[in-house]
Amino acid sequence: MPQQPFIQKLHFYLPEGHGTTSRESGAHHVEYMGSPEKAELLVDRLMDEQNTTTSLESAAIHAKYAGERAGNMGYIGSLAADAHGAQKSILQAQGPVWRVIVSVGEADALAMGGALLTQAGWEQAADKVVPQMIKQLGLDPTKAQWIAAAHRFQQHEQNPHLHLLLWEEGNPSRKTAKWSDKERRTLRKTWVSTLYQPEREAIGKEKTATRQEARTLIQSQLAALKEAGNHTQGFQQELRTRIQHLGTQLPGQGRFAYAYMPSAVKVETESLIRWLWKQDPALQAAHDRYLQNAEQMGTFYWHRDPAKTDNSPVREQALQGICDRAEADLLQRLVGPVLKAARQSHAVSSAQLRQRVPGDLSAALQRLMHDGERAAARTAYWLAESQYQRQQAERELARSTGQDVSW
Repeated sequence: MPQQPFIQKLHFYLPEGHGTTSRESGAHHVEYMGSPEKAELLVDRLMDEQNTTTSLESAAIHAKYAGERAGNMGYIGSLAADAHGAQKSILQAQGPVWRVIVSVGEADALAMGGALLTQAGWEQAADKVVPQMIKQLGLDPTKAQWIAAAHRFQQHEQNPHLHLLLWEEGNPSRKTAKWSDKERRTLRKTWVSTLYQPEREAIGKEKTATRQEARTLIQSQLAALKEAGNHTQGFQQELRTRIQHLGTQLPGQGRFAYAYMPSAVKVETESLIRWLWKQDPALQAAHDRYLQNAEQMGTFYWHRDPAKTDNSPVREQALQGICDRAEADLLQRLVGPVLKAARQSHAVSSAQLRQRVPGDLSAALQRLMHDGERAAARTAYWLAESQYQRQQAERELARSTGQDVSW
């Protein structure tokens, strides 16, 4: 998991901007980054050559500054070979110019092999992300241009980072410059998945192995219960009782899939699994490791709010949400063997009962049991079907009204 949070900063410039998108705002950003002298020289030269000033000058200034900053590793991008040409292209842009700054901690870069301490490492990452960013923004790939520069350190801290500018030449495909919240989140996830790929892959493999271990442990418990037959006591007897009771709740028809089960069945199944991992230390350990893996994976997306002096409550809340979702995911992966055992147990119990009751009474009981099972199955099926149809209707309403709803 990262020792420092991933940082992403987004901005934009317009041909005729106001406020934070104006030339003055861009010049202030350059001053803030610590190189006002270079910025002023660049403005003077561009004004002499272009005999004009636009708010896109600040974007061109940033391109110049990014390539000459202390610790700079060099230009990358579609116009990396002609930085001055990139500046002219920015000044001639008819649409927005987007600026992206992404940063990782140096300790994290070293832990992942040091690729992000080199120009080649950042270039490889940017080559993967920029095409997705162009598609996400709805730009024309044949007109899109970009230039970037990676830096090893700043004056007071070591944090490998990338300055990137993206724009279109000619008539713009998109005139809206502001990033939507969804675009910000999507871009952030894309950068994180790319930059932290080595460490994420290692954690992902461990998470998959832990999930499979938990499933194997439950299967072993159920197999031991089946092998024991009626000679059970203590833990196994309690497990048998719970399995048999769950079996009586299962619908007798329809798809035998957890997603289509009545809510009462889902609640009881998950309760049984939670009881199991509290009884079995090995299963509890696998559960805890799975949540730790999920927490490690989730912290790659942790965003520290610089406006807050204490981010601990926000972080704790985010981590709790990650663990809750991970536990729900683990439950979904473990329900299969439990439901199968419950169905088999119910089938055996019904057959044994029919064998014990003689003659006409047996036939009558069989009919009653059959009719009851059919009625219960029909009720459970239609309850599940109505719930599914309601969810589909809610999703369709959300799509039609432009809501961003997670299910």
